[in-house]
Amino acid sequence: MAVLPYIDLSEITDEFTNKVFTIDSLEFMHTSALAARISANLPVDLRRVEAEIDSLDTRYEILLAYYRSGKLEEVHPRYRAHDEFAKLLLHNYLTDYYDNPLSIQLLGDIKKGEDTYYAFEFSYEEDGLRKDYLGISGAFDNQADKLDFERCAAFTEFGLKNADWMSQAEALISKMEDNE
Repeated sequence: MAVLPYIDLSEITDEFTNKVFTIDSLEFMHTSALAARISANLPVDLRRVEAEIDSLDTRYEILLAYYRSGKLEEVHPRYRAHDEFAKLLLHNYLTDYYDNPLSIQLLGDIKKGEDTYYAFEFSYEEDGLRKDYLGISGAFDNQADKLDFERCAAFTEFGLKNADWMSQAEALISKMEDNE
């Protein structure tokens, strides 16, 4: 479905995505169908957009479709905020690498020159115990409020969060920058 908007056949994209929405057994494809409609500049059901963008599991694909189609400003400012996008990036990193965390909580931000990084505590249950880890997302240009889908990323070494999380986050930022 990601290709449909780029082959410039709006009628086929419209027909195909509408068909996908009617098939309950294809619910896992609804996000891709919605993203295809956004990218092809076709009408979208705003309730469906709200439901998809409200979920951390589907938000990135919808934001990316709006970004690629030059319509990111149509997305509610809450979802375009740097700290929310940073949380989304960490969520996606964690679910790709490991599994859905129990929670992700913003601890604060770290300024480094022109850039801002966001530090998060995230939790998993392991061996019947809740364990809190530290992760970061960035680098966000602190002079611009736009989202940078190419530059920003998330990183963690799954180190347990300690009381001096700020120093711990600064060390993670250095390691993240070294890996770029």
